[in-house]
Amino acid sequence: MQAWIRWTALGAVAAGAGVYGVGLALPESHTATLTATLPADPETVWAALTNVQDFPDWRPGVEEVEIVILDGRPGWRESGSAGEATFAIAEVEPGSRMVTRLADDDPDRVGSWTWQIAPDGDGTVVRVTETGEIRSPVARFVVHYLLGYDAGMQEYVEALSGRVTT
Repeated sequence: MQAWIRWTALGAVAAGAGVYGVGLALPESHTATLTATLPADPETVWAALTNVQDFPDWRPGVEEVEIVILDGRPGWRESGSAGEATFAIAEVEPGSRMVTRLADDDPDRVGSWTWQIAPDGDGTVVRVTETGEIRSPVARFVVHYLLGYDAGMQEYVEALSGRVTT
């Protein structure tokens, strides 16, 4: 075997071990919050957040939504480019606050989002907080150093803003 192939392979193994080791040192649990002001009234924002059957019309990557009942609570299953995920509505204060949680029986996907909305002049302040666990050390490394804990929330709120301003 040529020396450069051995060194390349050794470097790849060392990089992988480094990513795994750093990820292992990061905490499994995290909380991230994103706040944005949208140019729409709270009723319009609330309707967009709670009419889950319309998600395929405005959320990138969501192709289909099925309404489900989980342990007597309303929820939905969405499928699309990121795969399939099931969500339950854990708490709701109509018009102002909603907590959704991942309801899949998957120990590697644990978490919830708390949505809070409030009027702000002619617009609406939206605050979403993610509380979750990332059990895979490699995934923890990727989220912490490459994507950011709020990446999913940013994409969602940008799409929500587009939905309520059209």
